[in-house]
Amino acid sequence: MPRFDTPKPIAVTVDACSAEVRLVASERSDTVVRIEPVDTDNGSDVTVADKTKVDFYADRLTVTVPPASSWKKVGERSSVAVTIELPTDSGLIVKLTQARLYAEGSLGACEVRLESGIVRLDRIGALRAQITNGDIAIEHIAGSAEADGVSGPIRIGTAAGDLRLSTVNGGLDLDRADGKVIAKTVDGALRIGRLNGGTAELMNVTGNIEIGIGEGTAAWIDAYSRTGSVRSHLAAQEDPGEFDTTVQVLARTRDGDIAIRRATA
Repeated sequence: MPRFDTPKPIAVTVDACSAEVRLVASERSDTVVRIEPVDTDNGSDVTVADKTKVDFYADRLTVTVPPASSWKKVGERSSVAVTIELPTDSGLIVKLTQARLYAEGSLGACEVRLESGIVRLDRIGALRAQITNGDIAIEHIAGSAEADGVSGPIRIGTAAGDLRLSTVNGGLDLDRADGKVIAKTVDGALRIGRLNGGTAELMNVTGNIEIGIGEGTAAWIDAYSRTGSVRSHLAAQEDPGEFDTTVQVLARTRDGDIAIRRATA
């Protein structure tokens, strides 16, 4: 079980195939890495665990999990379990193939390259993501976020900074947006539960679009659906009037409904 003295946040790089990775960030002055075969009676799992490399130099931790000798089918269990306990606000670069990553606590800027698998993050400083086929969920992003993908949904609790999403097959489910949002997809629903400021540009070909406008916020709305319905549940008025904040909404879909309402929470 490698242990390293890390009195300040570090940079972590994980390159994993057919693995389950867990990160636990907390106020601590060391970093601990555990590598374990998922099945100790499985020779392939044991071999992959033995060949997993852990390197640490100049506040940079690198963990490399090689592929199993026999390629696993999508959906099969992982070969190796990787647990990393590290200081709060550490940065993360991760490349996953048929792998899962779960993170607890606060991390710094994160770069995710997801060939296939699942990523679950708690609180992060910023995000850059490339998704080939996978599922990403993040509770809170403090800074900017950019994601480009082919297939897979993105779920975010709060995006405090600007967010840009471009994907082919997969939607966006965003509970709260405090900055600018640009989201474009061919096939997928786009939802913002609460838009508090800035602008939102949501565009797709197939899928519904839903936007909630925060209390005390006026909205300039430009929405169009070729075959679906467009409904605004906000009271119409000529100018922002007594509202303190104004947002701008641009929504476009070909085969979907658009709904704009007052956020309830």
